[in-house]
Amino acid sequence: MGEQKQRKYFGREITDDDIEVITWILETFNSFSRNELIYTICEALEWTRPEDGKAREWQCRRCLLSLDEEGLIKLPAAKAAKKVPVSFLEVTPQWDDVTEGGPIELTIPKSAEENKRWRSYIEKYHRLGYTNGSGASIRYFILAGDVELGCIQFGSAAWALEDRDEWIGWSKEQKDANLRLIANNSRYLLLPWARMPSLASKALGKAARQLQGDWLQTYGYAPALLETFVDSSLYSGVSYRAANWVQVGMTKGRGRHDRNNEKRLTKKLIFVYPLQKDFREVLHGQKPYRRMDI
Repeated sequence: MGEQKQRKYFGREITDDDIEVITWILETFNSFSRNELIYTICEALEWTRPEDGKAREWQCRRCLLSLDEEGLIKLPAAKAAKKVPVSFLEVTPQWDDVTEGGPIELTIPKSAEENKRWRSYIEKYHRLGYTNGSGASIRYFILAGDVELGCIQFGSAAWALEDRDEWIGWSKEQKDANLRLIANNSRYLLLPWARMPSLASKALGKAARQLQGDWLQTYGYAPALLETFVDSSLYSGVSYRAANWVQVGMTKGRGRHDRNNEKRLTKKLIFVYPLQKDFREVLHGQKPYRRMDI
């Protein structure tokens, strides 16, 4: 028997034997959707996360697409995604502005009604509106007592970000393995009636102190670094600077799915905030990330 050719995807070796297993699954379960096939393949190859045993779904997806492009496997045609309607509430401004300084807290919306209200604030008052994204994310209400003053969301990091990657100093293999340890501040909104002094930077500081614990409880592991983008045509990132975030560069003006280098988007300032002193060693894979014991 000849030597098997090995391929490496996100730190995982995919051998010819693995490809045979994948091919058998694709042929045997040909009525499955792509998502169902991905989870079945992850289970068969034991391609799971050590902290919670869940499938490495997006890594497996990218691996299968690559194998399909090489002609080594034949994926079924992707089915059109069903559009799930998103419902909103009619939200109205508070009667009085909130101007008194004082303690604030961040709470995660739990009930369907709270999540609908969070979406509605973003849809009505945020410049970018609400989008129904996918992947890991945590949302917060910013509260003073029982008054809602704003909304923050953290989600998956950007895949290709040259200035950020150079600042971290990691290799492609290290990024492939550890990109999920960066959380992106994708939405930040202070509501029109929230006029407390330094509220923007205070809320960012509180989010930075709280996020690791909340992410750990929700997903079984904790991010080591935060990132965000600030539209340079509209803002300078004053609130982020005041909260000790560091500007590390600028985007290229490309969208997430811009494969043809059509630079149609406004360039954005890139800010980052380390959540622990040894974040680089963690992102490089030289130190273990924080995860829940199971």
